[in-house]
Amino acid sequence: MDKIELMTTTCTSGDSGGPVYAYYNGNYKIVGIICGWTTVNQSIPATVYIPCGEVTSKLGVTPLTA
Repeated sequence: MDKIELMTTTCTSGDSGGPVYAYYNGNYKIVGIICGWTTVNQSIPATVYIPCGEVTSKLGVTPLTA
C-alpha cells in the first residue's frame, strides 16, 4: 500500500484487519483497515491503518456495509 494513516487510539493484538469507523453526519462510515500499532513521540499510543480508498483501488474490492 502506498498510504497509511495514524490515529491516536490504542489497538490490541488481534485487531489487525478490523475496520476503522468515523462518525459523519449522524452515520458511521468505514474509513480504513487496522494494520498495527506504534507510538508517537515515544509515548503516545497510535493505531496504524490503511485508508479504504487505498485498499479498494489496489485490490479492486468494495467494503461490505450494513
